[in-house]
Amino acid sequence: MIKVSINIDEPKGYLNEKIQAIKQNVSNAIADAVLKVEELAKENLQSNHSVRTGALVSSIHSQFNGMSGTVGTNIEYAPYVEYGTSPHVIAVKEKKVLATKEGIGGGGAWVVFGKEVNHPGSAAKPFFGPAVDEAMVQFKEDLNKALND
Repeated sequence: MIKVSINIDEPKGYLNEKIQAIKQNVSNAIADAVLKVEELAKENLQSNHSVRTGALVSSIHSQFNGMSGTVGTNIEYAPYVEYGTSPHVIAVKEKKVLATKEGIGGGGAWVVFGKEVNHPGSAAKPFFGPAVDEAMVQFKEDLNKALND
C-alpha cells in the first residue's frame, strides 16, 4: 500500500504571507501613484503659466486608503483651465455694467466694459490629464513588479 499525506497548513501560511505582501506592495504602488499625480499636476500648472493667485495649485490634494486613492480639486474653474473654453458672451447679472480693477489683486484703476462682452474663449492648459498619464507609466511598472515578486 502507498499512502501520501499533504499538510495544507504549511502552504496555507505561505500563501497568506504572499497575499499580504502583494496587497502591501499594491497599496504602496497606489499611494506612490496618487502622490505623483498630485505633484505633477501642481508642477504642470506652474510650467504652463496657469498660476495667478495659487488657489488652484494649493487646492489640489490627494488621499489614499489601502487599495484606492484619489486626487482632485474643489475649485470650480479647474475644468476651464484643463480643457479651455469656447467663445462666449459674458453679460451683466446684477450690476449695471461689467467692470474690474486693473492689475493682479485689483489694485489699479477701474476698467468698464459695458453690459456684455464677447469673450474669445480660453486655450486649454492641461495640467491634470498629463499628470495622470505620466504617473500611470510608473504605476503600471510598480503594479507589475508587485504582482510578480
